[in-house]
Amino acid sequence: MINPKRDIRRDLKSKILSLSSNDKEAKQQKIFSLLSPLIHSLTFQGLLSNEFSVGLFAPLSDEVNCIDFKEWKVISFPSFEKEEMTFKRCSFQELKESTEFGVNLLCPSNDALDISPDLLIVPGLGFTKNGERLGRGKGFYDRYLANYKGITISLVFEEQLLEALPVEEHDIAVDYVVSEKSVWKQGNAIEL
Repeated sequence: MINPKRDIRRDLKSKILSLSSNDKEAKQQKIFSLLSPLIHSLTFQGLLSNEFSVGLFAPLSDEVNCIDFKEWKVISFPSFEKEEMTFKRCSFQELKESTEFGVNLLCPSNDALDISPDLLIVPGLGFTKNGERLGRGKGFYDRYLANYKGITISLVFEEQLLEALPVEEHDIAVDYVVSEKSVWKQGNAIEL
């Protein structure tokens, strides 16, 4: 049976991992240069408070390192229990290594404070300008996003942007997609 999502994931991983560390760092700095005015605009519009909380993730080698962005205030990271994901307030330095899913992940301790972030930085492998995303196949973010009321942003390399993705009923799009070239909101490039 053909699995188009698996093939797309494989191709995207290969593209991203072929970028040199210098290229990834340069692209990441450009992404941050667009993310900063977006955050300020959302704050100015009253969609985020000055002390907003953000849900981040410990990035893998094929993801933008969202932790390096210096403007985060109150941060939290995903915690996984059974088939449910929650966010717990902690610093990057407080994360502990977990192999619960067969890969090394950094997670907060179980006794960290649960929070519902005002802003969520959502990972994935592939994205469209409309905010559709292709995750890693476990569905944790889609299940979490189904009831999430805050703002969602994905930080992506241009190599991760596709014209279309196979989308299923349970797939949840993000509000904003920020690459090194543009900020997209539901398919429209926005000026900041």
